[in-house]
Amino acid sequence: MKPPMLTTSTGLQGLDATKLRPGDVILSADNSPTSQAIRSHTRSDISHAMIYVESHSIIEANNTGVHARNTQRLHYPADRALYVLRPREPLTPAEAQTVCDYVRSKVGSQYTILEAVQSISPIRARASRRQFCSRLVGQAYAAAGRPLGGDPDYLSPGDLLRSQAFEHVTDATIAIDESASARWANHEDMTAAMVTATNAVLADVRKLDPAVQTFDDVIALLIAEPEHDAAVLTAYEASGYLEVWRASVEATPWQYSLLAMSDAARGSRDQVEAYCLDTLRNVEGSDRYERNLTGYENLQQQYNLRTFARLRQLYAQLVRLHTQRWAVALAWLRAHAPSLVSGGKPHTEEWFAALQLRNPTQAAMFRATLAAADTTEGCSICAYDPAGMERSRAIMPESANLKYASDAYAAAKGADAVLILTDWAEFASLDLAKLKETLRYPILLDGRNLYDPQTVADLGLSYVSVGRPAAHPLRQEVAVAK
Repeated sequence: MKPPMLTTSTGLQGLDATKLRPGDVILSADNSPTSQAIRSHTRSDISHAMIYVESHSIIEANNTGVHARNTQRLHYPADRALYVLRPREPLTPAEAQTVCDYVRSKVGSQYTILEAVQSISPIRARASRRQFCSRLVGQAYAAAGRPLGGDPDYLSPGDLLRSQAFEHVTDATIAIDESASARWANHEDMTAAMVTATNAVLADVRKLDPAVQTFDDVIALLIAEPEHDAAVLTAYEASGYLEVWRASVEATPWQYSLLAMSDAARGSRDQVEAYCLDTLRNVEGSDRYERNLTGYENLQQQYNLRTFARLRQLYAQLVRLHTQRWAVALAWLRAHAPSLVSGGKPHTEEWFAALQLRNPTQAAMFRATLAAADTTEGCSICAYDPAGMERSRAIMPESANLKYASDAYAAAKGADAVLILTDWAEFASLDLAKLKETLRYPILLDGRNLYDPQTVADLGLSYVSVGRPAAHPLRQEVAVAK
């Protein structure tokens, strides 16, 4: 059953980001002739599909290619359908991550109107690597092992709407008032600037190799044909891609200075408070910058190309800026809304109340975990991350239950188990025999499936990963003398 459409005084509706989860599918329509034609041919009231990936951000495929957009700028006619779909069987964290990682990996891909039309035709060509909106959704869910029915390469928006894999999220749309619509219309759109720069980079690189669709393809091209290094670097520099961040900093200087943020809050405290909470919740954004930084560091060390070195510099800058935003947001909340970030004793009602405001999903997961274990006690953690230590220390200072280590082996020393949560190259190449010797109990929990289970078990470790059978070392039979 479809939810009722929203009626607003301005005739506009939008998305409530507080009700959205990564992996949600958003279906929309507008008043354009193209939308009308798609709705007619697919026998539905929607014409476009998007995937929600993180705080206020969706990724979609349209006639500009595959790109991210800010949900706060997405305003739709109130007399047109706007639906949010979520799997009836909720995505696991790993599945949601796979869906979001897949659509991000396709950013920059070209759009194919021909194959989009074929999605509603019985005559279809072999799918190319280009994208259209509902293909992107279908392929992303297929990559996570959650097929939506039919051919993922040729799903239509109407197919998604009718898929039995989804249910409607009925409270995820909101009315958009005139002031909000005008405010966003007057703000420079940073995502639009990134779309322009991304398309410019890839258009120039396609002159070297027309098969290139994404930035992963650019990396593969440079590894296979390093003689293109200078030309690819020129493409990045000429496009403005390496400098898009400057416009964002210049447009929102209050996000990087506690004094400026305090001044900005005088006339809009609620908006600043909401921004700060969103910033603290958005762990995925900072982690992505850090993963890209480490990736380009590894590429630069291995191939010594100028393009990789320049992109490493870019992501180092983005990590610094994001860390600064986090620190300023946290400092403002501690000064002006301490109840929202109060630490206190872990797992008390006060502690859960503060976490519920910052990250409701995480609070629910923690409550469920403690309830399943029938305890209110947690565990002591010694953590290490190749890129995120500075930000982690700023957000979560060391305490009786949390310590930070200088490397992975130091973090594992004397531990009851090791848990891998990120897929850094450093974690994928650990000396597992050395790691085993540091542990109190030889248990490795791998949340990123970095290792072959049997290989780990053969080294004497019990290995638990995601979606695969656990592997344990063979136990030698002990003969008992009679």
